[in-house]
Amino acid sequence: PVHATLDGFYIHTTDEVAVAANAAGRSVYENIPETQRRGAEAELQGELGRGFSAQVAYTYIQALTLRSYVSCSTVPCAPTTVSAGHRLSAVPANVFYSGLGWQYAPAGFSVTVESIAHSQIYANDLNTAAASGYWLFNLHAALRQDLPHWHLSESFRIDNLANRVYVGSVIVNETNLRFFEPEPGRSGYLMFSAAYH
Repeated sequence: PVHATLDGFYIHTTDEVAVAANAAGRSVYENIPETQRRGAEAELQGELGRGFSAQVAYTYIQALTLRSYVSCSTVPCAPTTVSAGHRLSAVPANVFYSGLGWQYAPAGFSVTVESIAHSQIYANDLNTAAASGYWLFNLHAALRQDLPHWHLSESFRIDNLANRVYVGSVIVNETNLRFFEPEPGRSGYLMFSAAYH
């Protein structure tokens, strides 16, 4: 079977609370007079037979200021006018996910390969600093045993298979222009769990 989902959304906000400045680990907040978010989400998932399954999801969001306002993201304050039409900081316009999985039920074994993509995100109100978009590939394998009184599971995960160097998040309106927070390179995780009943 194949399942599909499609959603649309529209959000209009007045006096939205947002970060005006980040300095020495302290955040100062401001109100943006009027903002708008609109977009759509789509998801498709299904069984492909012979133990294979797939999932694809995509989100598009347009997050904009609708009225100009005066901001102060520096210390000492230097008032700056942010005009209408600027994108909101730290909100990617496009996010994509896909996963291809296979499981062998008699052995309790499953494996999934994932791909994840994010478009660029802006780090300040004026949209003059941005972190580039990126693609990531992950691998996850798991094994499960159901015993008379125990449920055991072991899993192994490798994130960022290609060892990409990328920025995963930003410090919005950082006063020293240190906006970007890099993510780890290739990372591995080994996990065990046991439940008694």
